[in-house]
Amino acid sequence: MKKDRKLNDLKAHFTECYRRNKDSLWRYCLFMTRNTDDAKELLSETLYQAFLGFAKLKSEDAFLSYVFTIASRVFYKSIKFQSNFEKDFDFDNLMDNSLHPDVMIDIQFLRQAMNKLKPDYRETLILSEIEGFSRKEASIIMNVSEETIKSRLYRAKKQLAELIGVKDEYRVK
Repeated sequence: MKKDRKLNDLKAHFTECYRRNKDSLWRYCLFMTRNTDDAKELLSETLYQAFLGFAKLKSEDAFLSYVFTIASRVFYKSIKFQSNFEKDFDFDNLMDNSLHPDVMIDIQFLRQAMNKLKPDYRETLILSEIEGFSRKEASIIMNVSEETIKSRLYRAKKQLAELIGVKDEYRVK
């Protein structure tokens, strides 16, 4: 009986942590997979693996970093078996219809440019600039050094600026 209660408490705690972070995790899965069906599959596998190790998580403040790390590893493991990794991003699922049409066009233009970045650059940009992770957190999630994150971020911004036609005086230095 105690085991059932403990398991139920763990499930409830996990569900609450997920509920607070579900939008960020969904966006990340969608950005990485670039289509809704694959994002759902990535999210499902991520949550399954996250729950299995959840009891070992020392702080719920680390939950988002924990699930992003799992999602990243699951994603990169899965693309070894998929040949359709370079397909176009599914923009329709991320558009906020309450935005002004000009803003929506700008966002779509930026996302199309981001799709042309190398996967490592795109993920670094998403984690650091869109999701707001620090370089250290991004390095843990991507399992690389902070210096690698720093250089990838610089290169991603530089390449993105070139893709969207930013003038030299505004480019990343």
